[in-house]
Amino acid sequence: MQQIDTHLVYSASDLVTAAECEFAAARRVDETLGLIPRADLPEDALMKRAAALGDAFEAMLIAGMVAEYGESASGVVQMPRPQPGRLENLAAAQRATVQAAADGAAVITQAVLFDGRLLGYADFLIRQPDGSYAVADAKLARSAKVR
Repeated sequence: MQQIDTHLVYSASDLVTAAECEFAAARRVDETLGLIPRADLPEDALMKRAAALGDAFEAMLIAGMVAEYGESASGVVQMPRPQPGRLENLAAAQRATVQAAADGAAVITQAVLFDGRLLGYADFLIRQPDGSYAVADAKLARSAKVR
């Protein structure tokens, strides 16, 4: 969750937190609004290592897709992360994602999904034979989790 201008922008992680524990979700809102100090949690070395391995795995997947489709408007389009702090930056990144799909990109990486309040990033949008896109995630996990 982040506060941009006068708006709270939520992520999929915020929805999971709210579904699992209402208190945790309320605390996160209070922290974001500056009503209470952020929890000072120690860095988790295992989570840091898992994130680094996940980033390397995703980079390997992207390299394979670029090798297969090329990096172009009709091949792999890698969306940059929007500059933080302004709703317009998120909206512009979302419009760029929609444009990449309209241009027929085979793969869109880090697609920005934003409706003005809910923000998400899809690791991959992969064009299907019928022209639609399937969402794919790059996670190092033994099985998918419903959350």
